[in-house]
Amino acid sequence: MYATDAVGIGEAFDARVVTDEVKTLEQRVEDLEAWKRSVPDELDRRDQQLTTRLETRLQSDLEATRQSVQTQLIQVREYLQGALQKATVSYRGPAALLVGVLVGTAANFVALTSG
Repeated sequence: MYATDAVGIGEAFDARVVTDEVKTLEQRVEDLEAWKRSVPDELDRRDQQLTTRLETRLQSDLEATRQSVQTQLIQVREYLQGALQKATVSYRGPAALLVGVLVGTAANFVALTSG
């Protein structure tokens, strides 16, 4: 995928037209001006492609993180409900587990926003 993009970028910014025919200076200038007019549209198209790719990847990463957090919270809830039924069980373990889940969630969020 990257090689294709690199070739496309090279073509988009290459004002030369490779042909066997001999062109006059006016024809060359006309070709150059036509190419110059096409550059903003090509940049807009590439910007839209990149934005779409990034949005898709971010949504995928956010959904994976949401699923992970949801699963962890369900497991913590089940653990706490089972632990609360026993009067002799200390609350330190579940509290430490919950803090670990929250720290892991925060780390995932920081990784998503910085990466």
